[in-house]
Amino acid sequence: MKPAAVETPRRQIPPGIYPMADPLKPVIEEAKRKVESETQQEAALLTEETLKEIWEEMLSEDNEKAIDDTEKIRDILSGSKATVSEEERDVIELTMPGSYSEASIKPYMSQIMTYLRNRTGNPLLQMKTKVVKEDRERKIYGPKATYAEMMKINPRLEELHKIFGTLDY
Repeated sequence: MKPAAVETPRRQIPPGIYPMADPLKPVIEEAKRKVESETQQEAALLTEETLKEIWEEMLSEDNEKAIDDTEKIRDILSGSKATVSEEERDVIELTMPGSYSEASIKPYMSQIMTYLRNRTGNPLLQMKTKVVKEDRERKIYGPKATYAEMMKINPRLEELHKIFGTLDY
């Protein structure tokens, strides 16, 4: 005859006491979130190629509904160039030909930035404007200035001046 199996009683957990949770679980979850955010940031990094595509799309004639007054913005930004900053990948440097362009674009900057942030998926995107001074040449008014300007273009003019002497220019 077989001995009867002895059944051990199960231990009851008293009410109000819960089994201990894994102490490393919050640390592991935080590490996973950090890795996910880093990969999202890397994916959201802006490159020159993507900026060029988005910029051209923003200023295209087909994109009239995305930004109000697209035609005005297109006219203002016609001589401007947008590049990605080398120091910070989430900063766009907008090089403009004159201070008038910079002042004209200010009212539209929030619309432009909203559009760029939505298209790139980067809410931290910023824009810095830089005005390039235009080199303006002096205007020619008198005969001496005319002669000096002509000498810049063709230095051999001096030989003719020696042969013929002083002439009206």
